[in-house]
Amino acid sequence: MNNYTVVNEDKSNKKATMTLTGYITSFDSSNSFKAATFLETFNALLSKHNEIAINITNLYGGSITEGIPIYNAIVDAVAEGKVTITGKIEGLAASMGSIISMAIPKDSLAMGNMARLMNHKARGGAYGTADDVKQAADMIQSYEDDMVNILAKRTGMTTEEVAAKWMDGKDHYIKGPEAKKLGLVGIISESKVNGKMPKNVTSPEEVYNFFETHLVHNQNPDTQMSQLQEQLENVLGLEKGADIVAAVKGLKVDAAFKPKFEALETTVKAQKKTEADSLVAKLVDGEFIKEDQKEAWNGLFASNHESAKSAAEALIASKASGAEGDHGAAAAKNFIGEVVTGKGNVQNQATTEKDYHWYEMNDPQALLTMKEKEPAKFTQLFNAYFDNK
Repeated sequence: MNNYTVVNEDKSNKKATMTLTGYITSFDSSNSFKAATFLETFNALLSKHNEIAINITNLYGGSITEGIPIYNAIVDAVAEGKVTITGKIEGLAASMGSIISMAIPKDSLAMGNMARLMNHKARGGAYGTADDVKQAADMIQSYEDDMVNILAKRTGMTTEEVAAKWMDGKDHYIKGPEAKKLGLVGIISESKVNGKMPKNVTSPEEVYNFFETHLVHNQNPDTQMSQLQEQLENVLGLEKGADIVAAVKGLKVDAAFKPKFEALETTVKAQKKTEADSLVAKLVDGEFIKEDQKEAWNGLFASNHESAKSAAEALIASKASGAEGDHGAAAAKNFIGEVVTGKGNVQNQATTEKDYHWYEMNDPQALLTMKEKEPAKFTQLFNAYFDNK
């Protein structure tokens, strides 16, 4: 099979192994395959083999409309019973990749104890009239209902329980032992790692492939950097807000992979630069800032990307919703007035007394920690800042 789906057949023609990686899309490429390509090979293998093993290395999901025929073909082959269908999740089976794996009989589906499934809501979009958008939303919801029903049947949970657990707008990563406990898989393949689990459960090569797929070959141009951050935190087992680039640099990689990781660091910076340029352009178009303030905003994005992004998006959202007086917009406007000068320079943020605004711009993680562990102090800083707006 072409591209990211590899087929190995033994000499006796008794067993064939299909290895699925990449994305499921409406076209074949260097990191994707379409339903028709899969079905052509799968049906050919069914006609001459007693067993087909479907191994999922890293199947990141993709098109639901292309994934459903793949799922149905496997289910039909299992129901027919002429060929034994087995499988193993060796890396990540995400989104539609997770659903496709559910077509393999539970007792015949193995999963590495350090592998992961990922479930989340169905996603899509539409452009056109209100009726067009509504029709698309109904279709997305219909597909999501199908996914919920598949997972409910697999686990024995109710559809309400599945929706509450996995369809809340977040990406939910499930390791092997938990997947078996939930009834998603039937067999756990234990990794042999010198008697104990390593801190980072993903190899440098797999991390590189994950980076490269999501940053360089991502089929969805609207993917946000924050979503990539969250995905990599889960893949690498890092705390929320961790420095992904530093973590990747800290991995023990051989000489062949070092230049690749360096290239990926450049790609991360380029992605952030593209996002920053787009937001700054929107600020100018919306008359939130003047042309001579662009350089200052670009400098701020370079030094504190997430803080600048939050402020810019709060301003843009306030205009779109008409909520000019909300706290987010007020904070962002204050951010423009205090941080960015008309000369296009970022002012010094050093201060003897750290107020809410200082934390928001310089150390948002500390602000979140304060909210959780020192709620009184957080409330005092919050009220003092916004009461003066």
